[in-house]
Amino acid sequence: MKRSLYLAAVLALSAPVLSAPALAHAEPSKAACIADAKVVCKSEMATFNKTAVQACLAKNVDKVSPDCRAFMKANPNPKG
Repeated sequence: MKRSLYLAAVLALSAPVLSAPALAHAEPSKAACIADAKVVCKSEMATFNKTAVQACLAKNVDKVSPDCRAFMKANPNPKG
């Protein structure tokens, strides 16, 4: 289960960093994961280390929003 969530986090953060206008057009669940990462994984986001951010989201899945969790669950095998 944790591995699936980790892989979903990889997908959630595989896109380039989005600006606020871009987030408005992004898939709501994916945008939720990006927003959650900015709060839950603040220090990892500051490093721009995608792998660290993805690992942090997976580790803290119980702290992310229901939308992000749903996105992670629906996308267990991300590509890219």
